[in-house]
Amino acid sequence: MTSASANSPPEITFETTHGGLPILKLDFDARTPAEIDLERCVLRLSSSNGKEVILVGTAHVSKDSAETTERIIREERPEIIFIELDKNRLEKLLLNRSLGEREVLKKTIEKIRDIPSALKFVMSNLKDVPGFVYQLGGLIVGSPAGNEFTKAIEVAGDIGALVVLGDRSAEVTASRVMQRVRYGSKEKRREERRRRENTKKEKTLRNPEERVREVAEKYGCEDPAKVLKCLKRILSAGMNVALPPGEANDEEEEVEEEEMDLNDRNGGETSSSSSSRTTKISAKDLEVVRQCARKIIESTRKEGFKGEGAFSSSVFLDASNSETEKDVRRTILDERDVILAHSLHRAAKQAGPGVHKIVGVVGSGHVPGIKRIFTRLNDTSKQSESDVLISMLAKEEERHAHDEYLNAFPQDVDAPDPARDMAQFAILFGGFAYLNYKKPAVARRVSAMFFGAISVVAVGAANVLVKVGQLAEKLDDASHELRMHEKIPSLLGDEANSRVLRTARIRNGVRKYGDTAREDEF
Repeated sequence: MTSASANSPPEITFETTHGGLPILKLDFDARTPAEIDLERCVLRLSSSNGKEVILVGTAHVSKDSAETTERIIREERPEIIFIELDKNRLEKLLLNRSLGEREVLKKTIEKIRDIPSALKFVMSNLKDVPGFVYQLGGLIVGSPAGNEFTKAIEVAGDIGALVVLGDRSAEVTASRVMQRVRYGSKEKRREERRRRENTKKEKTLRNPEERVREVAEKYGCEDPAKVLKCLKRILSAGMNVALPPGEANDEEEEVEEEEMDLNDRNGGETSSSSSSRTTKISAKDLEVVRQCARKIIESTRKEGFKGEGAFSSSVFLDASNSETEKDVRRTILDERDVILAHSLHRAAKQAGPGVHKIVGVVGSGHVPGIKRIFTRLNDTSKQSESDVLISMLAKEEERHAHDEYLNAFPQDVDAPDPARDMAQFAILFGGFAYLNYKKPAVARRVSAMFFGAISVVAVGAANVLVKVGQLAEKLDDASHELRMHEKIPSLLGDEANSRVLRTARIRNGVRKYGDTAREDEF
């Protein structure tokens, strides 16, 4: 009976009455398939050539997302798996997994141990900072960033599916964001200044603690006050910042009382170790924050899947909905919706007769946009000749937009004028040279103030990075302690991840419509 129970489906369980009589219990899910898909953030679409497309909406630092992705792929057994990555990000992700996330994290922390090394890191490895932030988030929730993608590739190797990369280069996305923020259009800049002037007096920033408590309450964390207190203790311990009196944990307060008694017996001499600062992050505090963080992530994943977009709401940020914020959201979200949808459409259209199913693994916030665009691209309803012509023109316009979104410099911003920039530089340099000639003492003071301000900003940013590195190191230790206590195997670098590099078939699916070059597998 025990062996049968071990191999039985999850809907079938074996129980025993008080008299020892075995009972077969059937527990079938009463929900409809659509309700189950909605709960798992799964969307089913059809391409114009009859291919079934199954989109899995994920959160990139979510253990549940990784498990759902693996389960869906094994259930559906698709011939193609489409993922929201580009080649460079994929290679970096798999390299981190093969080396081990803890080892990669330690190497990064070593590069930001002190202010000089942190300055060097920012100057030479600026593009790695977002990945480091994702690693930090993964430590808090207990799941490596992008684990759903590595799981998808691992299962692809098991079932012999082809992996198609459907996202544009992260470098292109970063470049377009920077260009829009830096240049923009003159009209947008004027509107931005006008809006800031009108709302400057009205805007009041909420207390960060109030926002944390509000988010914890909104997403059903058991004790928001306790979550906030644990989070403050984690930040205090991680960044070596003293907590206000009365906010240290109970164990720390007991240690401080013992040290005070010892000091009194020693004639009032203070111990060098006595402090309200905590040198270690408590695994209990991390567990409380982790449980709340997972609830928030899973709730917002479902909201994003439904198109509610919680991450961009004022619950998480005092968003002024400025032109700059609109540009950033458009570049990071809307443009990539177009690219992902067109890449998915192309993968389905070019799939041979042996392909019946495609599973797409994308961030849940992209699912509504992909659904809208993919459905329009695969519309096969009967239309009049005029409607067909309009549809063709609209699709052609979309293709042009898709191709433009793959360029590093956005078409809708004011292009930099080298001649104007050189003229401005010449005026500044000439003015300073004239000042230095006429009044060298004033020129020296001006230059000292200028370079001093730059140094203060640079050193301040480097100091913050050093503190974040200390926080990451202590979070890693607390997370490891929590795993050992719960006897959970590490997800940050196992043998299966090294197997990914040897077995997966991967192809880049992003290209401009005019590009007919064949993309080989790698």
